[in-house]
Amino acid sequence: HRLFPGRPWKEDQPWWEGDKIKAEWQAEKAEADKIKADKESGLYGKTAYAIPLSAITIDGKLDDWPQQMAIYPIDWISSLYKPTPPEGPDDLTASFRVGYDLEANLLYLAIVVQDEDLVIHPEAPAFSNQDLCEVYVDADHSGGDVTGGAQQYVMVAGPGKFARDVDGNPALNRGNTQTSGVQAAVLRLGQTIAYEWAIPLFESFPERRFQIELGKTIGFDVAVVDADGRENGNWVAWTPGSGKVFNSDRFGDLLFVQDYDDLGRSAGR
Repeated sequence: HRLFPGRPWKEDQPWWEGDKIKAEWQAEKAEADKIKADKESGLYGKTAYAIPLSAITIDGKLDDWPQQMAIYPIDWISSLYKPTPPEGPDDLTASFRVGYDLEANLLYLAIVVQDEDLVIHPEAPAFSNQDLCEVYVDADHSGGDVTGGAQQYVMVAGPGKFARDVDGNPALNRGNTQTSGVQAAVLRLGQTIAYEWAIPLFESFPERRFQIELGKTIGFDVAVVDADGRENGNWVAWTPGSGKVFNSDRFGDLLFVQDYDDLGRSAGR
């Protein structure tokens, strides 16, 4: 039987361990309640709009993307890895564009980063010490972490991986990348890094795909890491709040539309 929701209880477990479990459960509940309240208050309330795309080749060039698309800044700076912000626009400026292909049932994403220095560490890879991007999706808006209904994809801006034990670059964190069917490419020209993605969506990974439809909304977010030398880099996200890997309620929203004129408001707000 269970003493607290989601917590197994053993018959021979001392009462003081029960107090510890109770405290942990209360802390988890308080954190979940805070995230829910923040979401309702609009803290994580950003919405991006995906428009139809076709004939996209995943090569990092972005020359087959429409010129007139909403561009969403990635500019919420966390102190998660590094307490000081980027030194200025030359040090880091990032944004994304997003679309979809109904026939292929794919989400397309282009992330563009201006960064004066390329930093990768294939000999000692980590989330925090390399230039990389992260993509978060929760297609059925079920909440929870990346071990449940959400996925986190990561791509380093050069040869290597974000960790020694992952299965490639790009990689699905805590999952089989090949099974996901994700495609991605990265290209650096001068001080510009372009990450290009084609992402299958799932209601339940890997058993059940999510079908993109006009008017549907999914949980979605993007982050980049800007590393400098051997130091930990800045972690910068589209929507406020770190710890997105632990709770997809911290994601923003992505709405599938026919075109921006359908919105009745300016795209990107």
